[in-house]
Amino acid sequence: MNQVFKGEKGSALITVLIVMGVLTVLGAALLHYSLTDNLQVFNDEKRMQAHYLARSGAEAVADYIMKNPDGVDELLGKKTEPVELGEGTFQVEVTKRDNGELLIESTGDIDDFERKVKLTLKPCSPFDAALFGIDGITINGKPGIDGDIATNSTEKNKINMNKNALDEIKGVIKVGPGADPSNVIHINGGSLPEGKAGNLDEIKNYSLPSFPEFPDDLVDRGSIENGRIDNDGKYSDIIVGNLLTIYTGPADEERNIRVGKLKVNGNIVIEGEGKLNLYVDQEFDLNKGSINNEDNVDALIMYYKGQNKLKITDGEFYGSIYTATGFLFSGNVIIVGNIISGGIDDKFQCTGSSSVKGNIYAPNAIINLNGNANIIGAVIAKQIKLNGTGNNDYKIEYNNDILFPFSDDSSTRNTYRIDVWSD
Repeated sequence: MNQVFKGEKGSALITVLIVMGVLTVLGAALLHYSLTDNLQVFNDEKRMQAHYLARSGAEAVADYIMKNPDGVDELLGKKTEPVELGEGTFQVEVTKRDNGELLIESTGDIDDFERKVKLTLKPCSPFDAALFGIDGITINGKPGIDGDIATNSTEKNKINMNKNALDEIKGVIKVGPGADPSNVIHINGGSLPEGKAGNLDEIKNYSLPSFPEFPDDLVDRGSIENGRIDNDGKYSDIIVGNLLTIYTGPADEERNIRVGKLKVNGNIVIEGEGKLNLYVDQEFDLNKGSINNEDNVDALIMYYKGQNKLKITDGEFYGSIYTATGFLFSGNVIIVGNIISGGIDDKFQCTGSSSVKGNIYAPNAIINLNGNANIIGAVIAKQIKLNGTGNNDYKIEYNNDILFPFSDDSSTRNTYRIDVWSD
């Protein structure tokens, strides 16, 4: 019996030793994992701090660029010295892509832990409202407006519309700084809902870009009817009843064509990778014809200084227009590009499926929009009058991706907006 008990005691001792060994190994493992986990938490915390340092640097540079787009060139291709922030630093570099976007790369560093972030800024319009009537806006009918409408005015009833029109405005109505919106905005048959109106932060000063001098050193080439133009030249008349092809050359070239009278009821086609500057001295008449195409809008700018208004009737124009003496568009008109006018009384009297994809900029003019059309962009004028019938009137959709081709001052200078963050 004693032998039995002695054997059982020995077995129990072995079991205890085994259990103690297992617990010792397990304890060491747990200690190792605990220390490793604490180290991982520490490392993760430092990486997160470095990430936010990098992000703060990118945000600071982006904010500066958006407020000072003129200063971009000074930043391109340069890497900042390390900038101290809290217990760490950040460095930032700005580069420009071929499509005009800016890439901001920022590296945060804290205790030798580094993280990099990338922020893309996209070029955008200098305008921030669908309609801006410097001295006022009058809306008759029922247009659909997707975006803000605004005026510098602080005077009584300078924005005037009926309740049906108010219901179709998907945006805020802004008046001059310090004014009472309910005094400046008059709603026929209704009142302003809460939160629908506000004030501009500051007066917006819109002025005309400089109108260029027309080139006077071009070879005199007489007149042309249809056919093809491969070189710069000055023409008394260009008449297009069928087809005229203008070759602009490679991407780094510009084709300069000056003409007294340009009449188009056929098609003008632009070939090549260069740009076309079209200068019209006396008369421009586009009637049931087309100039250029939608895939090549940036290749064409036309300048017009005739005594009569520039006229488009039932025509298509793909490019930007700068008319010194105003415009008259009627019928079924399609324009893709910016319209700049130095006139004082401009009219857009269109029907059917008329459309403009671009900014209409006429800071000295009263713009009358009669009939119906779809406008994607912004309309800026001294005064704006929408004259609809209350059924299928103008549809105006603000789009800040449409860039402006002139930048004489800050009011018309394209800026940037935040697009995409990435690691």
